[in-house]
Amino acid sequence: MSFLKNLILNGKIPYFRIIRRIVLFLWVLPVLSYIFLDIGFLKYGELGWKLLITVMLIRPLSDVIPDIKIFKALVPLRKEVGILSGVLIAIHSYGYFAIKNKNIFIEIFNSQYWNFNGIFSWGIIGFIAVIILLITSNNLSIHLLKNSWKKIQQLAYVLFFASAIHITLVNKNEMIKVIIPVSIVMILWIMAKFRITIPKRKPENAEKTE
Repeated sequence: MSFLKNLILNGKIPYFRIIRRIVLFLWVLPVLSYIFLDIGFLKYGELGWKLLITVMLIRPLSDVIPDIKIFKALVPLRKEVGILSGVLIAIHSYGYFAIKNKNIFIEIFNSQYWNFNGIFSWGIIGFIAVIILLITSNNLSIHLLKNSWKKIQQLAYVLFFASAIHITLVNKNEMIKVIIPVSIVMILWIMAKFRITIPKRKPENAEKTE
């Protein structure tokens, strides 16, 4: 119990630096699996979306529930998980066009895909956003871009909402699975913006002394 208390309440994650390094290089696995294994491009998109939800939740959770310190401890891991999510989403987008013997880097300039009532425009917007995010997710970009770097990272919101719309348009039966996480993220971000927090319960001893 003391381990769980330190982990969840105190945010003491064992070997956290090692975990960050491992997660940082996990993006290699989906790249290799795409090259050497016959895995459908949909699987990459599904996992990438789930990881993207995780990335979007960690920061507001750390602000809204400050007494559960594991959320705050996980904030630095958002970069590594974000890179893995981005690579998965990029493979998903690239893979769709690849099976049709088309290159997405060329097709993004094809006007036939830019119809916002269809699935392609939102998917391409997400792809463009994720490529920019991946290119700038390094210390060199932080150094070169300085204050502009944080503004560029706001593209994560574009990626998140474009992906949500894309998934909904692809399969309307999946709408509820998209609306729920998007709604939770939005509620938490609004609460964090207005500094609304969920306080922890007072210790029993403190209640007795009042």
